[in-house]
This record gives sequence, structure tokens and C-alpha cells, in this order.
Amino acid sequence: MKKKSEERINLLSPREEEITIYVEMNENKWWFSEETIYTSCVNAVANINLSKLKEHDVNGPIHTFLINWGMMARILGRREYNGWERRLTKAIKETHNKLENFRKLKLENCGDISSFKNNIEICYGKIKNVIGITATSKVLHLICPNFFPMWDTDIRKKINECCKNLREEKINESELGYYNFVIKIQKFLIKYEKVLSNLSKKYNNKSKVRIIDEFMWGASR
Repeated sequence: MKKKSEERINLLSPREEEITIYVEMNENKWWFSEETIYTSCVNAVANINLSKLKEHDVNGPIHTFLINWGMMARILGRREYNGWERRLTKAIKETHNKLENFRKLKLENCGDISSFKNNIEICYGKIKNVIGITATSKVLHLICPNFFPMWDTDIRKKINECCKNLREEKINESELGYYNFVIKIQKFLIKYEKVLSNLSKKYNNKSKVRIIDEFMWGASR
């Protein structure tokens, strides 16, 4: 019998039971941080008017989300990121109109998102220049949990293995790379709508985009 680490799960086309297994594993292990940190931070940020965002707000739920839930302390503690809270405040305010529009959307209901390409890339690029690649996806998701997916190095690596096998273009860390990742997540949402909806209902109507992240995070390790 293969060990879990040796199993080859297709991150973009898994079996439905694999999605369920990894999401339930994550929920069983991290339920307390999901309820006390993830959910509370998402709810707190949802009540913030981004056009009036203050550094105080970033130091509150956004900082907590990145450091305590997202485990970004080592990265954001580097000298190159000194003062990131102030600069992130500025970057979010500069893109607040675009982000407010994305807040209203559910990725699975958007159809063709090519008209959003420029704004997705602008939002990602502005924030990426402040806090880096992985943390940017977390902030975008925190602000727009039903639209923007999260990624990290392991998820990108696993997805690119799938792309190679399918002879599809790989994703990278650029603005275009993140846009292409959003497209792949949208296809996943549509393909696995039933199982994702069931899991969302089971776990307090959690964002389906977050449910996908729970699966991909677990399956890519």
C-alpha cells in the first residue's frame, strides 16, 4: 500500500472522495483556528470600507490573518518587508474600487472572466510588490473570499505537474500566472459543484473557494 506522500493525486482532476477526505482532514485538525481566526478575520475585513482603510485595520485582522493563520511571519519578518503594513494599506486603497467590485462576485457564477483580466492582474501586482506572492493571494482571498483563491509554492508545483501531463501551459508567479490560476479554480468550482456545495454547507457555509484551498493545501503536501 502506498504511503500518503507517495500517492499521485491530480490536483486539477481528483476523485470526489479525495476532495472530501482532504477537506475533512483539514477541518478535523484545524477546526479551532478556522473558527476563531479564519472566520473572524474574514468577517472583520468584510465590514471595512476599503476606501477608508487605515494602517490600524491592517495591523488588526489582516496582520492576524497573515501571521497567525497564514503562517507568514518568517517571510514578512525579512528586512525587505519592513513597513509592509503601511505600504499594504496604500496598495489596497489604490485598488479599492476594483476590490470592492470583486467583493460582490462569486467566482463560480461569473462565466467568462476575461473581462476581469486586467483588474485581477492590477490588484495582484500592486499587492505582490509589497508582500510577495503567497501573502498576496491570502490578502486577496481575505478581502474577496468568494472570488480570489489562495496559492503557495507547493500548490503551484503540484498544479504545474498536472499541466505538464496535460500538455497545458504552466502557471507562474506573475500577474498573468495568477490570472490563469484563477481560471483553473473557476473550472474546478464548476466541475465539482456538488461536492463543494455539500462541504460548504457542512462547514458553516464556508466559501467554496476556501474549500478548494483546503483540498489543494492538503493534497499538495
